[in-house]
Amino acid sequence: MFDDKVPIIEVNRYNFETYSLLLKYSIKNADIIAIDLELSGIGTTNGLRGRPFQERYERIRETVQTRSILSIGISIFKLYKCIEEKKTIKLRNISFNLMTMSNDNYIVEPDALAFLSKHGFDFNRLINSAILYSTKSRTGPLPNLLKDILSSGASLVFHNGFVDLAFLYHHLFNEIPESVGVFQSNLYDWFTTEGIDLDAVGGRGLFYDSKFTAASDQYSSTFLEYVFRKSQRSNVMEYRDNRLYVRVKFSKDYGSDEVNPVDIDYIDCSMSPHFLKNNFAINEESRDSLCPFYEKHGFCRKSDCEKVHEVDLMLDIECQKSIKKRRRKNGDPQPPAKKTRGLPKAVTKKLESSDIENDGAEEESEQLGFHEKTHFSTKGCHRAGMDAFMTGFFVIFSQRMHLFKYQTLDAAFSNQTLVPGLEKPLPLVNSSYAPSTEKHREIWAECQKNKIKNLNFKSGIVTI
Repeated sequence: MFDDKVPIIEVNRYNFETYSLLLKYSIKNADIIAIDLELSGIGTTNGLRGRPFQERYERIRETVQTRSILSIGISIFKLYKCIEEKKTIKLRNISFNLMTMSNDNYIVEPDALAFLSKHGFDFNRLINSAILYSTKSRTGPLPNLLKDILSSGASLVFHNGFVDLAFLYHHLFNEIPESVGVFQSNLYDWFTTEGIDLDAVGGRGLFYDSKFTAASDQYSSTFLEYVFRKSQRSNVMEYRDNRLYVRVKFSKDYGSDEVNPVDIDYIDCSMSPHFLKNNFAINEESRDSLCPFYEKHGFCRKSDCEKVHEVDLMLDIECQKSIKKRRRKNGDPQPPAKKTRGLPKAVTKKLESSDIENDGAEEESEQLGFHEKTHFSTKGCHRAGMDAFMTGFFVIFSQRMHLFKYQTLDAAFSNQTLVPGLEKPLPLVNSSYAPSTEKHREIWAECQKNKIKNLNFKSGIVTI
């Protein structure tokens, strides 16, 4: 992914009909769908340290029943080419941000309000144009859209997804059960591929958690912006060093469905100039300016924190430390020369343009060792759409070797999610002691038929 900007299409109550066919078509043909939610609150688990997970689940369930989904980000990836000689995986992407709101009474937490406001969320736009839904009926466009996604046969990717799954389940599918074991069994139905040729299906139709993936890859931090920006850099390095890399093209031809330019927001993803120039002469003042809490968690609890909260500074400092460590180890100021293909044209063109515009200022900055800020930001009403894209891209990059060889994600990393309070990942398994509920099975039956049909088609399985 070398483009500077990621296009996000806003979908609201006024244009949903306009984009419904495009959404359906994109979902039906997807190989990987990443999802992210913005919520009116996530509750609290204070006082539950060391308590059984069922108690923590009950707190999550209470939160789910009393808060609203404020936006749903859906980022859809279609694998269309793997090129052996160029060591390239090519995918097409289209990303949506659906503005949503419960028609029932719900709680808005002050912390959530402050967080969303800080990130540029437009509450007036939400109130005026959100797609409404109700947990009293669970009918209409949003529940139907969720069923389309679940039955698409695509791999479904979330970041730290247990709470998001709980919200989607209760708000758009069925009443969330009292027992965590029953809920696990219900989710297992969503993401099982039993009864189908597993070798042919591979990782299709399964659940993936990017936070679990990042932990498995031993990332020093696992918050979303960090793992995305790190994988974005690593992808450029893979390209430069003639190794397997990921190329994402954003859909420009939407067929007969015209997208109004007013509905598209472009999120700036241009990379750090320090990284692109391979110049990490960052002074001590810049290094010390980074907020340690943000560095670990990806957010800061202090409303008046004077430290810097910038993921690119984190990564540039990591690069600086890595270079110093390599030089001490090798006793050589420069790494050995090797054949490379340089930076991608889209990147060098942007870099040259930036150099011309800011030549004097950047030269002074480099001499003094100040850190140059990037324009990367996920602020605004389309945050969930961009977060969904980042989630999908990271998992695709992490699993690029398996994706290149088998054209699916690796099932070995599926159906597990990290949950605070648990030392080990929570598996989405079926339990004979806590079977799925009858109402759940009744709703799921039609979705299951469609999912099997789509899985067989996408896996090339001929049915008689």
